[in-house]
Amino acid sequence: GGGGEGRGRDRFGPGGGSGNVDRRGGFRGGANFRGGDNFGAGPRSNVPPKPTVPVDREKVCPFLLRMFPQLGGHHRDDEYIAMDKLPADEVFIHTWTDATFHEIATLLREVNKTVDAPGTELAFNVVYADGQGTFRSRQVARTRGTRGPDSNLSLQQVNLRPGDFLDVAIYPRK
Repeated sequence: GGGGEGRGRDRFGPGGGSGNVDRRGGFRGGANFRGGDNFGAGPRSNVPPKPTVPVDREKVCPFLLRMFPQLGGHHRDDEYIAMDKLPADEVFIHTWTDATFHEIATLLREVNKTVDAPGTELAFNVVYADGQGTFRSRQVARTRGTRGPDSNLSLQQVNLRPGDFLDVAIYPRK
C-alpha cells in the first residue's frame, strides 16, 4: 500500500505490516452491516476464530480502517451515531483483513506515544452498524502493548469488515 499526499508510509513497506497511518480528517463513509452470516469470531458471533486466510498484499488493495483510541476506556456506542460527529481522536489506517492486532498496535504506537509505555494495555472493540440504525460494539482483542494472547489474532478472525470502526481503549500501567 502506497501513501498518498499527507499520509505517512508505514515502516513495514509493501507486503508486510498493516498499511499507512493518516491522522487527517476527510473520509466520512458509513459502516457496513451484513446480517445473518455469523461466521468466525467477532462482533456478530461467539464462534471461535477460524484460521486467517492470507492476503496477497502486493495484489489486493488495502481498506481504510477508522480507529478511535481513547485513554482510560472505550467511547460510548452512541458517540458513533452521527457520521459528522464521530469522536475527534480518529486515526486512519490503510490495512488488509489479515493484519494482526500486533500490527495495528505497532502502527498506533507510532502516533500515540502512550501506547509505547511499558505495561500499557490495549482493549480493541469493533463498532458496527446493527442494521437497525444504531451502532453496537464488542470487545474482540486485548494486548499489552504489541504483545499478549490476542496480538496474533487478525481482523479477519474477529470478523471486522471494511466499514466497521475499531475503538481502542488505552490503559497505562498504574
